[in-house]
Order: sequence, then C-alpha cells, then structure tokens
Amino acid sequence: MRILTALLALAAALAAAPALAPAAAHAAAPPDRLDRVAAALAKDPLYVDMDLADGLGRADRSRIKAAIRRTSGALGLPVYVAVIPNGMESESYGRAETLMFGLRERIGRDGLYVLADTRAGLETEGFGVPRRRISDYDLLPRSVRDGTDRERPFADLAARVDRLLAIVESSPAGPPASPYPPPSVPPIGQEDVRPPLEAAFWGPLLTGLLVLGPLLTLLLYGAYLLAARAPRAFRSRASAKPSVRRLHAQAGKELAAFSQELLPDRSYSLRAYDAARILYDELGPRPDRGSADAALDLVGVIVLVRQGRAALTEDRPAPPCYVNPLHGPSTARRKLGGRNRRPVCAGCANGQWKPRLLRVPDGRPHHDVPGRWERGGFGSRRPDIPSDVLESLGVT
Repeated sequence: MRILTALLALAAALAAAPALAPAAAHAAAPPDRLDRVAAALAKDPLYVDMDLADGLGRADRSRIKAAIRRTSGALGLPVYVAVIPNGMESESYGRAETLMFGLRERIGRDGLYVLADTRAGLETEGFGVPRRRISDYDLLPRSVRDGTDRERPFADLAARVDRLLAIVESSPAGPPASPYPPPSVPPIGQEDVRPPLEAAFWGPLLTGLLVLGPLLTLLLYGAYLLAARAPRAFRSRASAKPSVRRLHAQAGKELAAFSQELLPDRSYSLRAYDAARILYDELGPRPDRGSADAALDLVGVIVLVRQGRAALTEDRPAPPCYVNPLHGPSTARRKLGGRNRRPVCAGCANGQWKPRLLRVPDGRPHHDVPGRWERGGFGSRRPDIPSDVLESLGVT
C-alpha cells in the first residue's frame, strides 16, 4: 500500500511539474540576437561577439579575414566566421548546427559558415559549397577543431581558422549540396510549455496503471524469458540478416565514435574514415530498406571504421571474417563450400558457417551481389580496403 501511495504521489507531482517549471529558463538570451549577428555578417564576414572580443587581437582578425577572402575566392561563395557564445541558454540551446542554420536563413545566402564558441571550438556547415563532405568537421584533426592550449583556447584560434579554411579549399570537388536541417527547437520561454490536461484524464490514467500495469509487466517478463531461452543458432541466423535500418544506426554510431579517435599521422585510419564517411553520406538519412547495395554499403562503413580503428595501434589490421564481416577480425582460414580458403573469425572457423553467412534484405548471400564488395570481399581478398573503396568512389 505504501508503494502504491508513493506511485500516486509521484504521478501527481509529475503532473504538477509543468506548472511549476520556470517559464523563463532561457530568458538570458535576447530573442533578436541572430538578427543582429546576421546583419553584422552581411557587412563584415567576421563577427566577434563583445563578450569574446578580448580573445582576438587586431593581427588575429586580419589573418582570419585574409583566409576568408582566399577561401571565398577559391569556392566562389562567401565565407562567414562567427565568434559567438552558444551555451544552453541561447536560442539554439547550445546546438552549433541549429545556430548556423539560423544565420543562413537570416542572411539568405549560400556559403561556408564557421562557428567558434566560448571555448574556441570550431564547427562548420556548408550550404551550396562545391566540395564533398564540407560539413563533416570531424575529418579535421582535433588540434584544428579544439586547439591545443586549454588554458588559452583563443591563443591559436586565428591559425586554426586559417588551417580549417585551407583544408576546405583542398577538399575534393563535388556538386553543390546543403546539409539536412537540424531538428527544430521551441522558442525561448516556451520550451517547457505543455497543453493543459483535462481533469477527466486522471481517472482513466489511474485505472490503467492499476489494471494494465501488472499485466503488462507479466507480458514483458514472459517475453524476456522466451528470448533468453531461444536457441543460440536461431539468434545467430537472425543476426546474419540485419535490417538496413539497424545497419544505418550502427554505422552512424560507430562512425561518430571513430571520428573522435583519429590521429593525423595514421594515414590508413584517415583513408578508412574518409571512405566510410563518403559512403555513409551518399546513402542519406533514410536509405532504401529493401536495397541490397545499401545494406552492403552500410556493412562496408562499419568494416572500414573497425579496420581504421585497428590501424591506430596495428601496422596491418587483420582482414574481417569473410562469412560475415560484422563478426570482426579473422583469426584463421578455412574452405567455404567450393571456394578457396578464406579468412574467418573463431566462431566460423570451428563451427557451422552457413547459418552465420551475411545475407542482404532479399535473402542473397553477400558474395552473390555484384559490386565493390563482391570484388574485394570486404577486405578479405585485398588488404587495402580504404584505397579500394575510395577508388571505386572516384576519389584519388
């Protein structure tokens, strides 16, 4: 009875919470700030907020403006650099992407937008810029994105902006493209506003909690027991045919993590990341769920990331398992049906490999789908998978 009373009290407290939430949680940020910044950038491509003005001297500003003119001429588009606070109390809730989209909307011109925040961290978005992966600042060395002196983050900001713009200029040419818009955020002061709940809402809610809650708990527990007792072979067959949606989510997660580990002196890892990022970006945010090519490209992204990560500490990463490259690095070789000896993981070396064979959404084995992955075997036939993939993408 005490537990039930506590639950009812908690539900009542949660219901009252919206009314008690401060309506002015972000009142510190002036609503017209982006209008003012955009108006200033339209006159001068370098904007430095008053709160950060001491961080950049006259020589630093001159160097940044010279780099802006150089890159703008090379791209044929304007370059805007904004040095501006962007904390959680701002109109973009600390999201650099949202802030740069807001500036683009107000300025009304395509171009390269670069943002430096209070920690002098650099981020960029390209709108209509004729370069590939221009918005992927993760390709930049960490020393460019974040600087090297935490105590004096603005000390090398001008040099880092100069280097960032030079990297943009030298990036592979490509068709003008713009990034996908970020999720919208509510206006300042309305982030905690919710529509009022009718009084009649609480009766059905409490009845549902009391009656359906225990039943739902039993059903979930039963499902858990069934899953835990499912035969191991059944689970392995299910994972041998992953969905495009699952692969896309996994590839994005592993790619983002790998971007934080890159080292500028590991060329294999950089090429692996470059190839993986191009593949992932060209698939877009919603690849065709029934496409065999999309599924294999996403598997390729994951393999490239894992190979590149291994190359951070190894001179020559082991090729992935030929049966299913998602199994990880190979540890042995064995004949697979009528094929020659191929690299396989420990699980495929000592057990049945056919139920574990990677299949695309239409059920075909991965090696029966013509294309770059059938030719290279995900790196099991040719050791330099990043170079092979970049060559197939027309990037040299």
